[in-house]
Amino acid sequence: MQLFFRGQSTQLECQGSETIEAIKDRIASLESLKASEINLYAAGVPVSDDSLVSSFENTDIELTVGLPGGKVHGSLARAGMLNLILQLYGIFSSAICFLCML
Repeated sequence: MQLFFRGQSTQLECQGSETIEAIKDRIASLESLKASEINLYAAGVPVSDDSLVSSFENTDIELTVGLPGGKVHGSLARAGMLNLILQLYGIFSSAICFLCML
């Protein structure tokens, strides 16, 4: 049987007795990812790793990969916010800098 994934251009040929965990491992090797980074959803519900592929034969499966990131330290967030404000008011940024020097 073939599985089609939204978010991935290729299709996988698989057996109905395979688990979703095995499918994640195959996708991870094809896309140079870790299997733990891959999330699969069927009808908006996360698919568990121990589910069999045969239960998703006529279902669209959505593939997502988490984005890297983390918490930004408070001072960095404030500096980023100040930078954003200055970019939004780009016309006034030179005037603000000039007034700060006075």
